[in-house]
Amino acid sequence: MERDALALLWSAIAAGLSMGGLPCWRREFFTSNWRGSREVFLLENLGYTFGFIIVIMARQQLFTENTVTAVLPVMHNPTLGNVGLLMRLWSVVLAGNLIGTAVAAWAFNYMPIFDEPTRQAFVSIAEDVMKNSPTEMFANAIISGWLVATMVWMFPVAGAAKIVVIILMTGLSPSADTTHIVVGSVEILYLVFNGNLPSEPLYLAVRPADPRREISVAGPSSSHC
Repeated sequence: MERDALALLWSAIAAGLSMGGLPCWRREFFTSNWRGSREVFLLENLGYTFGFIIVIMARQQLFTENTVTAVLPVMHNPTLGNVGLLMRLWSVVLAGNLIGTAVAAWAFNYMPIFDEPTRQAFVSIAEDVMKNSPTEMFANAIISGWLVATMVWMFPVAGAAKIVVIILMTGLSPSADTTHIVVGSVEILYLVFNGNLPSEPLYLAVRPADPRREISVAGPSSSHC
Protein backbone atom coordinates (compact mmCIF):
# COMPACT_ATOMS: atom_id res chain seq x y z
CA MET A 1 0.00 0.00 0.00
CA GLU A 2 2.95 2.33 0.59
CA ARG A 3 4.63 1.52 -2.73
CA ASP A 4 5.65 4.48 -4.89
CA ALA A 5 2.70 5.68 -6.97
CA LEU A 6 4.68 5.81 -10.22
CA ALA A 7 5.91 2.24 -9.74
CA LEU A 8 2.34 1.14 -9.04
CA LEU A 9 1.13 2.90 -12.17
CA TRP A 10 3.68 1.32 -14.50
CA SER A 11 3.05 -2.13 -13.03
CA ALA A 12 -0.70 -1.59 -13.43
CA ILE A 13 -0.28 -0.52 -17.06
CA ALA A 14 1.70 -3.71 -17.70
CA ALA A 15 -1.08 -5.73 -16.09
CA GLY A 16 -3.66 -3.99 -18.26
CA LEU A 17 -1.68 -4.89 -21.36
CA SER A 18 -1.30 -8.50 -20.17
CA MET A 19 -4.97 -8.93 -19.33
CA GLY A 20 -6.28 -6.82 -22.19
CA GLY A 21 -4.05 -8.19 -24.90
CA LEU A 22 -3.64 -11.93 -24.57
CA PRO A 23 -7.10 -12.95 -23.25
CA CYS A 24 -9.00 -10.91 -25.82
CA TRP A 25 -6.80 -11.86 -28.75
CA ARG A 26 -7.00 -15.57 -27.98
CA ARG A 27 -10.79 -15.47 -27.70
CA GLU A 28 -11.33 -13.61 -30.94
CA PHE A 29 -8.74 -15.69 -32.79
CA PHE A 30 -10.32 -19.02 -31.86
CA THR A 31 -13.83 -17.69 -32.42
CA SER A 32 -13.03 -16.49 -35.94
CA ASN A 33 -11.03 -19.54 -37.03
CA TRP A 34 -12.90 -22.40 -35.36
CA ARG A 35 -16.43 -21.09 -35.19
CA GLY A 36 -18.91 -23.89 -34.48
CA SER A 37 -16.32 -26.30 -33.10
CA ARG A 38 -17.11 -27.93 -29.76
CA GLU A 39 -13.55 -27.45 -28.57
CA VAL A 40 -13.41 -23.73 -29.30
CA PHE A 41 -15.30 -22.83 -26.12
CA LEU A 42 -12.54 -24.35 -23.98
CA LEU A 43 -9.68 -23.12 -26.17
CA GLU A 44 -10.83 -19.49 -26.26
CA ASN A 45 -10.82 -19.38 -22.44
CA LEU A 46 -7.12 -20.27 -22.31
CA GLY A 47 -6.15 -16.69 -23.11
CA TYR A 48 -8.04 -15.45 -20.06
CA THR A 49 -6.20 -17.96 -17.88
CA PHE A 50 -2.80 -17.19 -19.45
CA GLY A 51 -3.36 -13.50 -18.79
CA PHE A 52 -3.84 -14.16 -15.08
CA ILE A 53 -0.79 -16.43 -14.98
CA ILE A 54 1.37 -13.66 -16.49
CA VAL A 55 -0.01 -10.99 -14.15
CA ILE A 56 0.27 -13.04 -10.96
CA MET A 57 3.61 -14.73 -11.61
CA ALA A 58 5.15 -11.44 -12.79
CA ARG A 59 3.66 -9.68 -9.73
CA GLN A 60 1.98 -7.06 -11.87
CA GLN A 61 -0.69 -4.88 -10.26
CA LEU A 62 -4.18 -5.99 -11.30
CA PHE A 63 -7.15 -4.22 -9.73
CA THR A 64 -9.31 -7.29 -9.19
CA GLU A 65 -6.41 -9.37 -7.86
CA ASN A 66 -4.80 -7.00 -5.36
CA THR A 67 -7.96 -5.49 -3.92
CA VAL A 68 -8.40 -8.45 -1.57
CA THR A 69 -5.18 -8.46 0.46
CA ALA A 70 -5.01 -4.65 0.46
CA VAL A 71 -8.20 -4.53 2.54
CA LEU A 72 -6.66 -6.53 5.40
CA PRO A 73 -4.60 -3.67 6.94
CA VAL A 74 -7.68 -1.46 6.87
CA MET A 75 -9.81 -4.12 8.55
CA HIS A 76 -7.11 -4.70 11.17
CA ASN A 77 -6.50 -1.00 11.81
CA PRO A 78 -9.27 1.11 10.22
CA THR A 79 -7.57 4.48 10.53
CA LEU A 80 -8.07 7.40 8.18
CA GLY A 81 -4.48 7.03 7.00
CA ASN A 82 -4.93 3.37 6.06
CA VAL A 83 -8.19 4.13 4.26
CA GLY A 84 -6.41 6.88 2.33
CA LEU A 85 -3.61 4.51 1.33
CA LEU A 86 -6.18 1.94 0.20
CA MET A 87 -8.04 4.49 -1.94
CA ARG A 88 -4.72 5.64 -3.41
CA LEU A 89 -3.78 2.06 -4.29
CA TRP A 90 -7.13 1.27 -5.87
CA SER A 91 -7.32 4.47 -7.91
CA VAL A 92 -3.75 4.25 -9.25
CA VAL A 93 -4.00 0.55 -10.10
CA LEU A 94 -7.41 0.84 -11.76
CA ALA A 95 -6.28 3.85 -13.78
CA GLY A 96 -3.14 2.01 -14.89
CA ASN A 97 -5.10 -1.10 -15.84
CA LEU A 98 -7.50 0.94 -17.97
CA ILE A 99 -4.61 2.75 -19.66
CA GLY A 100 -3.12 -0.63 -20.53
CA THR A 101 -6.40 -1.93 -21.94
CA ALA A 102 -6.84 1.27 -23.95
CA VAL A 103 -3.40 0.82 -25.51
CA ALA A 104 -4.21 -2.82 -26.32
CA ALA A 105 -7.57 -1.91 -27.86
CA TRP A 106 -5.98 0.88 -29.90
CA ALA A 107 -3.30 -1.47 -31.21
CA PHE A 108 -5.84 -4.16 -32.10
CA ASN A 109 -7.88 -1.64 -34.05
CA TYR A 110 -5.28 0.45 -35.87
CA MET A 111 -2.30 -1.85 -36.34
CA PRO A 112 -2.36 -4.40 -39.20
CA ILE A 113 -2.26 -7.42 -36.90
CA PHE A 114 -5.46 -9.38 -37.63
CA ASP A 115 -7.40 -10.50 -40.67
CA GLU A 116 -10.96 -9.36 -41.31
CA PRO A 117 -12.72 -12.42 -39.76
CA THR A 118 -10.82 -11.85 -36.53
CA ARG A 119 -11.73 -8.16 -36.55
CA GLN A 120 -15.38 -9.03 -37.02
CA ALA A 121 -15.10 -11.47 -34.11
CA PHE A 122 -13.79 -8.60 -31.96
CA VAL A 123 -16.83 -6.49 -32.85
CA SER A 124 -19.31 -9.34 -32.40
CA ILE A 125 -18.02 -10.38 -28.97
CA ALA A 126 -17.79 -6.79 -27.75
CA GLU A 127 -21.36 -6.09 -28.85
CA ASP A 128 -22.50 -9.21 -26.98
CA VAL A 129 -21.00 -7.70 -23.82
CA MET A 130 -22.94 -4.48 -24.38
CA LYS A 131 -26.22 -6.38 -24.59
CA ASN A 132 -26.09 -6.93 -20.82
CA SER A 133 -27.98 -4.49 -18.63
CA PRO A 134 -26.11 -2.66 -15.84
CA THR A 135 -27.74 -4.98 -13.30
CA GLU A 136 -26.59 -8.06 -15.20
CA MET A 137 -23.06 -6.70 -15.51
CA PHE A 138 -22.96 -5.90 -11.78
CA ALA A 139 -24.28 -9.34 -10.76
CA ASN A 140 -21.85 -11.15 -13.05
CA ALA A 141 -18.98 -9.01 -11.76
CA ILE A 142 -19.77 -10.10 -8.20
CA ILE A 143 -19.32 -13.74 -9.23
CA SER A 144 -16.10 -12.93 -11.07
CA GLY A 145 -14.77 -10.98 -8.08
CA TRP A 146 -15.64 -13.81 -5.71
CA LEU A 147 -13.73 -16.30 -7.88
CA VAL A 148 -10.64 -14.08 -7.98
CA ALA A 149 -10.82 -13.43 -4.23
CA THR A 150 -11.13 -17.15 -3.53
CA MET A 151 -8.11 -17.81 -5.74
CA VAL A 152 -6.02 -15.27 -3.82
CA TRP A 153 -6.99 -16.79 -0.47
CA MET A 154 -5.95 -20.24 -1.74
CA PHE A 155 -2.41 -19.15 -2.66
CA PRO A 156 -0.84 -19.52 0.83
CA VAL A 157 -1.71 -23.23 0.97
CA ALA A 158 -1.33 -23.95 -2.75
CA GLY A 159 2.47 -24.24 -2.70
CA ALA A 160 3.80 -25.65 -5.95
CA ALA A 161 0.25 -26.02 -7.24
CA LYS A 162 -0.22 -22.26 -7.54
CA ILE A 163 -0.45 -22.33 -11.32
CA VAL A 164 -3.02 -25.13 -11.15
CA VAL A 165 -5.12 -23.01 -8.80
CA ILE A 166 -4.88 -20.06 -11.20
CA ILE A 167 -5.94 -22.18 -14.18
CA LEU A 168 -8.88 -23.77 -12.37
CA MET A 169 -10.24 -20.63 -10.71
CA THR A 170 -9.78 -18.20 -13.59
CA GLY A 171 -11.08 -20.75 -16.08
CA LEU A 172 -14.44 -20.74 -14.30
CA SER A 173 -15.06 -17.05 -14.93
CA PRO A 174 -15.15 -17.04 -18.77
CA SER A 175 -16.86 -20.44 -18.73
CA ALA A 176 -19.68 -18.85 -16.72
CA ASP A 177 -19.62 -15.81 -19.05
CA THR A 178 -19.08 -13.39 -16.18
CA THR A 179 -17.91 -9.80 -16.62
CA HIS A 180 -14.45 -8.52 -15.71
CA ILE A 181 -13.69 -4.80 -15.51
CA VAL A 182 -10.22 -5.06 -17.07
CA VAL A 183 -10.85 -7.63 -19.80
CA GLY A 184 -14.26 -6.12 -20.55
CA SER A 185 -12.73 -2.66 -20.95
CA VAL A 186 -10.56 -3.66 -23.88
CA GLU A 187 -13.59 -5.17 -25.62
CA ILE A 188 -15.65 -2.00 -25.22
CA LEU A 189 -12.77 0.35 -26.03
CA TYR A 190 -12.23 -1.61 -29.24
CA LEU A 191 -15.78 -0.65 -30.25
CA VAL A 192 -15.02 2.98 -29.41
CA PHE A 193 -11.82 3.07 -31.50
CA ASN A 194 -13.53 1.12 -34.28
CA GLY A 195 -16.36 3.65 -34.46
CA ASN A 196 -19.15 1.24 -33.54
CA LEU A 197 -19.72 2.90 -30.18
CA PRO A 198 -19.88 6.68 -29.57
CA SER A 199 -16.89 8.09 -27.73
CA GLU A 200 -18.49 11.46 -26.89
CA PRO A 201 -19.41 11.48 -24.10
CA LEU A 202 -16.99 8.76 -23.05
CA TYR A 203 -19.35 7.28 -20.44
CA LEU A 204 -21.31 5.75 -23.30
CA ALA A 205 -18.46 3.26 -23.59
CA VAL A 206 -19.62 1.54 -20.42
CA ARG A 207 -23.37 2.03 -20.86
CA PRO A 208 -25.33 -0.92 -22.29
CA ALA A 209 -26.53 -0.49 -25.83
CA ASP A 210 -30.17 0.40 -26.36
CA PRO A 211 -31.83 -2.85 -27.54
CA ARG A 212 -34.15 -0.76 -29.75
CA ARG A 213 -31.18 0.71 -31.59
CA GLU A 214 -29.16 -1.53 -33.87
CA ILE A 215 -25.42 -0.98 -33.66
CA SER A 216 -23.84 -1.01 -37.06
CA VAL A 217 -21.02 -3.49 -37.46
CA ALA A 218 -19.54 -1.59 -40.36
CA GLY A 219 -17.20 1.01 -38.86
CA PRO A 220 -14.58 3.25 -40.44
CA SER A 221 -11.69 1.62 -42.18
CA SER A 222 -9.21 0.48 -39.51
CA SER A 223 -7.10 -2.18 -38.61
CA HIS A 224 -11.64 -6.73 -27.48
CA CYS A 225 -10.71 -10.48 -21.11
